[in-house]
Amino acid sequence: MDTPVYVLLLLGALAGGFVSGLAGFGTALMALGIWLYALPPSLAVPLVLICSVVGQTTTLPSMWRSFDFTLIWPFLIGGLAGVPLGTMLVAHAIRTPSSWRSACSC
Repeated sequence: MDTPVYVLLLLGALAGGFVSGLAGFGTALMALGIWLYALPPSLAVPLVLICSVVGQTTTLPSMWRSFDFTLIWPFLIGGLAGVPLGTMLVAHAIRTPSSWRSACSC
């Protein structure tokens, strides 16, 4: 990689970190917009996912005391039920491309 590629990677990381620091999210939106100029999507997407998870994980210890775990249970139960169901629905939709055509014919 050349020097301009490293400069774009650094600028994307700084911009993503700045936006995430201000808003608490948005690393991927900001960094990908810059990184896709220098990297292929097959490399930029996993890189931005890793950076987002690491960036959000660093905020977890400071927020841990403010969590009310009695309020989390409904979301946890819904997620545990919804993720497998959604995965099965997506797998079924991919196997039947006719459903995509009928859904997209407006």
